[in-house]
Amino acid sequence: MCAAPFALKGSTMEVKSGKGLEDAETLLPDTTERIVVEGGNHAYFGNYGEQEGDGTATISREQQQEEAVNAIEALAKAA
Repeated sequence: MCAAPFALKGSTMEVKSGKGLEDAETLLPDTTERIVVEGGNHAYFGNYGEQEGDGTATISREQQQEEAVNAIEALAKAA
């Protein structure tokens, strides 16, 4: 089994944004599944505290992590 590549980000994520993120995304294969957690930010993908310069999440940490896990599980099952 070989899962397709994916890119996961929150819609309010600002820690890695702008030209750096755009440049990095051009390196991903065309088959990359792009997943955006609406209302999510960078810090809520983990439990390591707020990140300087990050956007403000409009959903809870728990909801963001649950949505991320569900999306990744769906990709794994589809592979």
